[in-house]
Amino acid sequence: MRLRLKKGRRFGIDRYDVLPNRGYAVVCAVTLILLCLSCGKGEQDTGKEYREIAGGIVQGGTFRFNLTEFPRSLDPARIGDSASWHISENIYEGLVEFNPALGLQPCLATCWEISEDGKVYTFHLRDGVLFHDSPAFPNGKGRELTAEDVRYSFTRIADPKTLSTGYWIWNGKVRGIKEFHDGASDRVEGFQVVDPHTFRIVLNEPFAPFLSLLTISYGFVVPQEAVEYYGEDFFQNPVGTGPFEFVEWIPDRRIVLERNPHYWGKDSHGNSLPYLDKVISRFIGESIPEFQEFVLGNLEYVQPIPPDMWDGVFDKENKPRPNFQKFQIRQKQLLAINYFGFLMGKPPLGTDVRLRYAMNYAIDREGIIHHILRGEGTPAKGPIPTSMPGYGERVWGFTYDPEKARSLLAEAGYPGGKNLPEITLQLNSAGRLNELLAEVIQQQLEDVGFKIRLKVVEWSQHLDTVERGDVAFFRLGWNADYVDPENFLALFDSRNFSPAGPNATRFSDPRFDALFREALRTLDTEKRFDLYRQAEEIVMEVCPWLLINYQHTTRLVQPYVRGLELNAMDRRPLKEVWLELGH
Repeated sequence: MRLRLKKGRRFGIDRYDVLPNRGYAVVCAVTLILLCLSCGKGEQDTGKEYREIAGGIVQGGTFRFNLTEFPRSLDPARIGDSASWHISENIYEGLVEFNPALGLQPCLATCWEISEDGKVYTFHLRDGVLFHDSPAFPNGKGRELTAEDVRYSFTRIADPKTLSTGYWIWNGKVRGIKEFHDGASDRVEGFQVVDPHTFRIVLNEPFAPFLSLLTISYGFVVPQEAVEYYGEDFFQNPVGTGPFEFVEWIPDRRIVLERNPHYWGKDSHGNSLPYLDKVISRFIGESIPEFQEFVLGNLEYVQPIPPDMWDGVFDKENKPRPNFQKFQIRQKQLLAINYFGFLMGKPPLGTDVRLRYAMNYAIDREGIIHHILRGEGTPAKGPIPTSMPGYGERVWGFTYDPEKARSLLAEAGYPGGKNLPEITLQLNSAGRLNELLAEVIQQQLEDVGFKIRLKVVEWSQHLDTVERGDVAFFRLGWNADYVDPENFLALFDSRNFSPAGPNATRFSDPRFDALFREALRTLDTEKRFDLYRQAEEIVMEVCPWLLINYQHTTRLVQPYVRGLELNAMDRRPLKEVWLELGH
């Protein structure tokens, strides 16, 4: 469905109303959803076998959810996008993990010690952890995890032949990593197997958030046999130790996981985890059909709410309307940011800070959040979300000042946009919201003199071209991998140029690097955060991003689902999710 934007004025600010080119399209969609609600559930999952277990919990059933973007890879070495993460976090595990409150807790390691100088981490592995059954193993039976598997998995991330997007997590941190990566050594000195159940990591210098770093996908542990057995196809034949085993991946349709019967985890009642028998991820690319499937009862949750559906779901006070009151509502401010990136050094935007400032002053973030995102966010004032625990509120940021934007454009030699070439903004297709947001920003930039062309491509193509540095102006976002400001500031470290790292803008500033690296060596949290703030101010001065918003999200959940909570990093582990009997 193609939408157009109608601009108006209300209370002295710009207002953008969403109007379909064919008005009946959204009306029909809303009508169909209301009919679905009145008629009850749609397609049912057949063959469900439920078993009531200790603590009043129910084991069994199938959990279904949707991803509007296709996963790029289920190989931990290449998992750098949200769609791939939401599948893989239920297949693989690392040494440590976050609990529901986003505190660190043991996972494959039961405990660990850190040396007084903060450079040596010694992990003691859990006994009896088995890899998933796979034809990669003799007789197809998964074997026990050892410290050699951890060393292999971590070393693999640093191996140039792997083409991993995660080398940045070790680069400059682990002893001997550069020598191995450059081919001067056949092993990483800082990855040490002490015995089959003890693994040690030695750092070059203290790195305060190191334990949190191990929770991301590049810290997942894989068996060498499976990587070698599947070769280039390992990305779509994952083998891990997690609560669910991979079953099938039908491109553009679904990914199916099933309960790992040999999983080591148990709940507080002594029940074996996970509770669910099966997990199905579907790939419905448009938000309205996805929402219809949820209302029909064919998905267990939907997130976010399509902007076209918001007024049908919530009233003016953001309370659910009667037809939607049966659903559970989960709302959360996320550790996440939306932005448009400038490829630094690429003219005209990447070589003239006045143009980058002008774009930032041209954007009405408050209006966009209120009218387009329906309150799902707050204006971005800097690269680190203001919800970062302990970090504090920033008072600076770009205001909405179109006259200042026009003045900067003229100062740069392009009065009214004269002689300024057309600029292409590339974004990924992920439902209608991405395009709608880009169209509003396109209009606001054109109002001050820029000429903007939108180019929409599929997610994996978008990410590949951005990471290679082929795109001068692009849409991206960043969800926290772990709870530390470093995870956002790493996007500006000159050692982290993509595709080997997350620095897609190729931002490089020696002042930033010096402050940032000093912060990482500082174990005192207050001092470290002060250094982070100074480094963040340099990012704002150079301005490699067109800042949009910090993300909020709203999730609707079926009334019979238990154990599915939102967290600030939008992690979606399913091992403790269960479904009520008789739904």
